[in-house]
Amino acid sequence: MPYSERMFAIIFRLMRGDKIKTKLLAEEFQVSQRAIQHDLSDRLPAELHQNLIKEGNTYYLDPLTITSFFPEHIKKILELVDSEAVLPHKLSKKGLQKLLSYTKQNLPFQVQAARRVTLTELMKQNHALLEKAVEQNIKVEFNYKKTQNEKRYEGIEPYKLIDYQGVWYLAAIDNNKIKTFALANILTIYLTKEKFLIKEKYRDMIEQDESIWLSEEKFEVEFKISQEYAEYFTRRTVIPNQKVIVNQDNTILVKVSVTNHNEILPIIRYWMPAIDEIKPLELKNILLEELETFKARLVKDS
Repeated sequence: MPYSERMFAIIFRLMRGDKIKTKLLAEEFQVSQRAIQHDLSDRLPAELHQNLIKEGNTYYLDPLTITSFFPEHIKKILELVDSEAVLPHKLSKKGLQKLLSYTKQNLPFQVQAARRVTLTELMKQNHALLEKAVEQNIKVEFNYKKTQNEKRYEGIEPYKLIDYQGVWYLAAIDNNKIKTFALANILTIYLTKEKFLIKEKYRDMIEQDESIWLSEEKFEVEFKISQEYAEYFTRRTVIPNQKVIVNQDNTILVKVSVTNHNEILPIIRYWMPAIDEIKPLELKNILLEELETFKARLVKDS
């Protein structure tokens, strides 16, 4: 679950009067207990934090706080955790009042989380360490597991932990190049004593990009989608950072900037029956070669 959805869930439960146990929340959201404690102690808006009661590892709001809160306060809190994507059309005063009247049993909607990679204990520990490094701008060192070996990375500047389609990644700077590292492949982490300065161009690039394929060097891919499948691309984002142009014949032209072929090839393979044209030519030739190889295997097995 993305960070914003986790914070929304925590705030919603507190405002509902629930008593929150950090261990249970950590298991539910597949993060460390330390991360949940950090959410509750440092990330809650001031309006809630100053009225938060702690009993051991259990947190809850003073009942008077819940009854005295105005919808305007709640709206501000929900906006801080970007809840509009989770609850469209619920941030009006009337919508908030109705939202708080629901119980779990009669809630008329359900947000389905993406399929997630189960976090190991090592991943949880590393997540907590990287979270600290990101917040305090501390350089890190770690061993990174590759296909057949390990590589040592030093002087890494961690910018952001990203939950992308149920998988955690670290967006970081390595020798002035922006990179992403899969949390599952990060082994032993060491937090150095060296600080680094955030560069706005990297921060903006990470925040604005909808994928985890981060790079300053990209090339444009475009392909034409037949009329039969066009609605799938116009009603939702199929490819991160996609630009859709509707043609007069109701076909559509999809344009997207990518860092390498492997970023876009799986998507094109999936939508191949819907695609009429592909550019650049190099990408088209790769697909044709794959099809010939696949065809040869099928003929051989028949």
